[in-house]
Amino acid sequence: MTRREQAVIWLLHRIPTAILVAPERVAIKAACALIGLTAIVAVRPSSLNALLPAWSVYVWGTTWLLGGLAGLTGYWRSSREIERAGHWLIIGGAIVYAVAVAYVLGPSGYATVVLVAFIALCSLVRLLVAAGARLSRKRRQ
Repeated sequence: MTRREQAVIWLLHRIPTAILVAPERVAIKAACALIGLTAIVAVRPSSLNALLPAWSVYVWGTTWLLGGLAGLTGYWRSSREIERAGHWLIIGGAIVYAVAVAYVLGPSGYATVVLVAFIALCSLVRLLVAAGARLSRKRRQ
């Protein structure tokens, strides 16, 4: 076995299985939690968030912080109900933020709106996949 292969195996044994199975799920939820936290505690006068209504930044930041943490907790503990709640919080926060950015910035904010919309879309697709799996299990019973 080459050194490179040994290094890959060594690294794979140190990454938690939940991350190896679906790294994008973990990454998006962790990013939402981190973004939410920074939105709440680190608003700077020159930032985009400083231009938005304060309530929209706090709603968005809080929902993304709680949604990301709930999503991670639910995924890590295999609690689909908690994970679903996290997805709904992320979607709700994304809608609030996207509408606020579009309203305040207009066309110059559309790139931000699209990015936030894609994050919400990922959560929505995950909810649809989970709902489809639940329906499939019910039909088999």
